[in-house]
Amino acid sequence: MDVLKPMHEEWVGVPLKGTTAYGLRAYRNGSNLLMHVDKPQTHIISCILHIDHSEDSEPWPIFIEDFKGNTNEVVLESGDMLFYESSKCLHGRPRNFTGSWYSSIFVHYHPVGWDTQTRNLESNYAIPPDWTEISPPSDGLNTLQMSGTALKEPDCPDVWCNTQNTVKWQGPAPEGVVVTAGFDAKDPSTWKTAGAYKGTATHDNSEL
Repeated sequence: MDVLKPMHEEWVGVPLKGTTAYGLRAYRNGSNLLMHVDKPQTHIISCILHIDHSEDSEPWPIFIEDFKGNTNEVVLESGDMLFYESSKCLHGRPRNFTGSWYSSIFVHYHPVGWDTQTRNLESNYAIPPDWTEISPPSDGLNTLQMSGTALKEPDCPDVWCNTQNTVKWQGPAPEGVVVTAGFDAKDPSTWKTAGAYKGTATHDNSEL
């Protein structure tokens, strides 16, 4: 966590405090992860470091909805790192994984001085009083269901409609290069090197 922190601090431009790290986490054939956001107390600035996947696995993208309304479809290769704001940006892997195994590490930080005490209260205040009421279906809108703390659209492919209209990203990035908006693998003039660390190929969607 401490080794990776300078990369995250350079990405966001503020001092960070490490809070949580998970992994190695292994997913098996048929796994999926419904769309969700992470804990606003601790999971503010996050990364996924993809370790490896089995040779028989098919690409298993993570979908992230950014602040401009785009659904980003990111396929990570071994050694790629994805930076994202996981408590703000809806994300998940709703498409079922096909393969023997897929393994990554997840690391989370919050800004130094982050108020972790009142975040739960803010969430409570944001819940409308009619939250538990079941609304009738609306014409032209897809069915949206809660599953635990996650969301799904059961009438759509991959239980999330926007997986059919995405901005696609795929590694590996050249060594020492950040894949970000406008990146073209064939045009070095579009490569961003500021914030990249030698030996670490990273995905950085700066709009997430």
